[in-house]
Amino acid sequence: MVKEGSYKSEIKSYRQQYPDLKQKPFEKDRAEEQTITQLQQDRISLQNQIFRLQQESFEKNKEYQQRIAQLENDRISLQNQISRLKQEFSEKDRADEQKIIQLEQDKLSLQEKISNLEQKITQLEQEKVPSQKQMPEAPSQEAPLSKYDFNNKSGIAIEKESGKPCCPNCLKGNLRRVALRVEETGWRCPFCEKFYPNPDYRP
Repeated sequence: MVKEGSYKSEIKSYRQQYPDLKQKPFEKDRAEEQTITQLQQDRISLQNQIFRLQQESFEKNKEYQQRIAQLENDRISLQNQISRLKQEFSEKDRADEQKIIQLEQDKLSLQEKISNLEQKITQLEQEKVPSQKQMPEAPSQEAPLSKYDFNNKSGIAIEKESGKPCCPNCLKGNLRRVALRVEETGWRCPFCEKFYPNPDYRP
């Protein structure tokens, strides 16, 4: 059993040997409190930074969303413009095709009319100009030469009454009145087939 006096003397001896023994625990507690306080301040500062970053991120996200929405609106607007232009071009192409079809039909119609007119012209020319093989009818009476003027330049005979060109060869040889057929470069007799060139012809 340890005596009380002996115990107290030991404590006193320890205090004399270690004078800072009583103060050290308190200093350690104060250091820990300061550390905890600093850590709490750092935590608050970090929380404030996190909040600020979250707020900035929210604002940036909001701005990005607005930009994305604007870009989407622009894309829709462009698509609408492209669709409208395609529709206008399609309508214009259809109108142009209809015009081309109508022009082709008009062209065919005009070609048909021209062909019909050419056939009529050919038919009229055939009716107007007698065939070379067709022989003119001989007059019932003799044709006196006094009824004609003879053109020395061209060599043809001109009937005074009608002014028609006649064949002088038939008039002088057989006393036949034969009207000359007008050709491009002169006159030809359908009876004796003699040709009289036109001295005034210029090709």
